[in-house]
Amino acid sequence: MKIGFIGTGVMGNAISVNLLKAGYEMVVYNRTKSKTDNLVSLGASWADSPKEVARQSDIIFTMVGFPPMLKMYISILKLEFLQELNHNLS
Repeated sequence: MKIGFIGTGVMGNAISVNLLKAGYEMVVYNRTKSKTDNLVSLGASWADSPKEVARQSDIIFTMVGFPPMLKMYISILKLEFLQELNHNLS
């Protein structure tokens, strides 16, 4: 199972480190890319956007600090899901 993680600040980073150490494959995104450097060095792959996280992941976690950011990411992920569903049904 490939885990997607959006938001790798203090809490998201700590959770991601534990998931990587447990052997999970992971793709990560954070607005400040450098906050994912330690995760990439542990084996995570970087995604250029939340949409890319959605495309590459079986399950997605978000750990963002501000409700407007969470709403934006959920809107992006919902759109990606609906587009993929439509593509698969065609």
